[in-house]
Amino acid sequence: MNKDLVTMVPFENHNKYISGTTVSAILGVNPYVSAYEVWDKIYNTREAVKGNDFSEKKKRAGLKLEGVIIDMFQEDTGFVVSHTPALYGDVTFVSTQYPFLSGTLDGEYVHPDGRNVILEVKNIGYKSAKQFGDDEVPYFYYLQAMWYCWLFGADAIQFAYLVDGYDFRYTNVMNRDNAIISMMLDTAIHFHKAHILSGIPPNPVNEKEVLLMYPAATKGKTVEADDDMLTAVTFYRELCAQVRELEKNKEAVKDSIISYIRDAEVLGRAGETLATYKTITRMGVDSKALQAENEDIYLRFLKPSSYRKLDVK
Repeated sequence: MNKDLVTMVPFENHNKYISGTTVSAILGVNPYVSAYEVWDKIYNTREAVKGNDFSEKKKRAGLKLEGVIIDMFQEDTGFVVSHTPALYGDVTFVSTQYPFLSGTLDGEYVHPDGRNVILEVKNIGYKSAKQFGDDEVPYFYYLQAMWYCWLFGADAIQFAYLVDGYDFRYTNVMNRDNAIISMMLDTAIHFHKAHILSGIPPNPVNEKEVLLMYPAATKGKTVEADDDMLTAVTFYRELCAQVRELEKNKEAVKDSIISYIRDAEVLGRAGETLATYKTITRMGVDSKALQAENEDIYLRFLKPSSYRKLDVK
C-alpha cells in the first residue's frame, strides 16, 4: 500500500465518501444500492439503511470471517498477506488527491513476480458462488477491486471467498485496468460536482426512488410526454395486455389443478410432492363488526394511509 496516496479516518465516517462500493451504484451496476441512495447517504449524512435480519446476520458473520478467510488463503498459497483489518483497525482510507473518495482494504500481498496484489475477501452463499470463476466475478465486485487498485496504488487484484461457510476458493490474479479506473474516477468526480456539491439529487430511475423524492403527487400538475415516453406508454399497454392474458391462462390451469386435488392436501407423483392445497387459518379483525359494536374504539384506531398508483389510460 502506498501510504502517500491515502489517509486513515474512523470507519464510522465512511458514509461521507464515494467508495469502491458506491461508485458501482453511481454507474448503475450495483444490484443493491442506487445512485440516488448514494447521494442521499452522503448529502444528507444518513446512516446506511439496515437490511433484513438475515442480511444483517450475514454481514456480521462476514466481517468476523474475514480473518479466517485470509488465514485460509495464506495456508493454501504460501503468500503473506499484509495490511489486514487486524493490523490497521476499523478505519476507512481516504484519497489524499480527492478527499471525497475512499475505500477499505481487506488485505494486500506481494506476488512472487513483484506485483502488489489487493486481496478482496468475500463470504458468500452457493447461489452467489455461481457468478465466480477462475477469472470471473460479479461486475460490481470487479469495479470495487479496481477502485482499490487505484486508491492504494496496487498492480492487481485477487478474490478469496468462502462458500456456505466451509468451501474455500480463490480466483486467479487479475491485472489492474487503468481504462476502467479512469472511467470510474471521471464518473465519481462528476457525481461529486454535479450532485453532492450542488445538493441536486440524480434523476430517479425507478418507482422506489420517485416515492422517496416525491411521496405525494402535486394535485392538478401535468407533465408533457416526449416521443420516448409515448413509446414507453404504448409498450406498457401491450405488456399489460399480455399479462392479463397470462393471468387468465394461469387461473384456468390453477382451477384444473385444484379440481383434481379436491379434498387432498398433497398432489404427488412417485413419492415427489408436486403441489399442496392446505387449509390455512389466519386471525384478523372484523372491522365492520367492530365499527357496528363499538364505533368509538373503531374510530380511535382508524389510521389513514395513502399511496401513488400508476394508471395507464
